[in-house]
Formats: sequence, structure tokens, C-alpha cells
Amino acid sequence: MEFIMPFIPDINGETPLHHSISGDRAEIRVADYFLTDVLPKMPLDHHGRAIASIISVCIVKNVPSLRSYLDSRLKTTK
Repeated sequence: MEFIMPFIPDINGETPLHHSISGDRAEIRVADYFLTDVLPKMPLDHHGRAIASIISVCIVKNVPSLRSYLDSRLKTTK
């Protein structure tokens, strides 16, 4: 049985991705981990709304894996 770990915001509306990339002590490697090893494997609508507000910060901070993450979320319909 597969259990999908929730990626939900905390009481302040921040996810682990927010915590890894925000503030003075940004951990780009941790953000890369979330964007390459965790989130692309999750089903659609698993975390999209929760991380929408931090995508622009990832762009500004040049998170290397952001492009591949966004590409992985594109889905083609019939």
C-alpha cells in the first residue's frame, strides 16, 4: 500500500519549500531536493496551490531545478 505524504502549509501558510527558500538562510539544495525528488512524483493537485506563492522567489533565487520541475507538471490532454 502506497501512502502519499501530505505537503500542506503550516499555520502561516508556508510549506517546507517556503521554509527552505525564504529568508536570510535559504537552502537552495533543500529546495532542489523538493523540486526534483519529492514533488514531481506526486499527483496533480497535491501541492500546487500550496507552493504557488513561492515559485516567484524560486525564480529570483535561481533555483536550478525549477525549470525541470515545471516541465514535469505539464500534462497533455487528448
